[in-house]
Amino acid sequence: MDSQSQLIAWCRKQRETLEDLTAMGDLIAFSDSFQKNVPVMDSNFLVIVDQSEPLMDNPKVQDALQAVNREWVRLCLMNYEKLQDGLREAHVSSNLESLCSTWMKAAEDRARQILLAAQGFLMSPGTDTDATVEGLRSTCEELLKHHEAFGVIATHLSDYSIRDECVRPHLNSLKHELTTPVTTTVLSCPVYDDYEGRHEYKNRLEELREWVDVKSQKGTYIRLMDRLEDTRRMIEEYADALFPEDEEVPTEEPSTDLDIMLDGEDTSRGE
Repeated sequence: MDSQSQLIAWCRKQRETLEDLTAMGDLIAFSDSFQKNVPVMDSNFLVIVDQSEPLMDNPKVQDALQAVNREWVRLCLMNYEKLQDGLREAHVSSNLESLCSTWMKAAEDRARQILLAAQGFLMSPGTDTDATVEGLRSTCEELLKHHEAFGVIATHLSDYSIRDECVRPHLNSLKHELTTPVTTTVLSCPVYDDYEGRHEYKNRLEELREWVDVKSQKGTYIRLMDRLEDTRRMIEEYADALFPEDEEVPTEEPSTDLDIMLDGEDTSRGE
């Protein structure tokens, strides 16, 4: 699978490039480029899956698809972690958190009072209306307009470290789940936008919705809700017996409609 080998080589090359980046500006630039190329990578992989589908029962084909996904997930996680580490380091060294905390505790209310007093003075009868005064009025109005939003931003920045510590365990759990064999296998499965009975199921739901609308307009809404509640309880009670072979069908976001050419140029991006 030449295309598969190209994608793996590209992912590894991007990881090597990312490993050498330390400056915040370089990390941001890499992340921006990476995000723009995510749809292209997804499309390339879907092309490989489509080509491999007739041979999906072959263990070697399955292993090859999973290998691509492992490299892709590693690159995604590395990009995110490097960017987060860079942001965390920049935030700590900037002293911004302490400054925002001081602002919220000591200056926010006072600043608003000063702006309101200044605006009241500038708007009072008898105040000059020359260009300087008009400019001050406009400035006060603009500052008051954005004062509350600025306070929200300053509040979030003042407790950034606390929220970062709270979120980090969840990110570690997500990283663990994304690197499990089960996730790699699921990501490597062919994507089906449709399945048997889906359209019929949607049509039945639409008919039921229309029927509910009609019934609810005839004064029988309460009795109807009681019936639906009884039906729900019955389904919950006998779900295993009624639907022994049902499996949840994962949904996928629609892929970007791009013209994909699996050659060296298409799979050499993000650099």
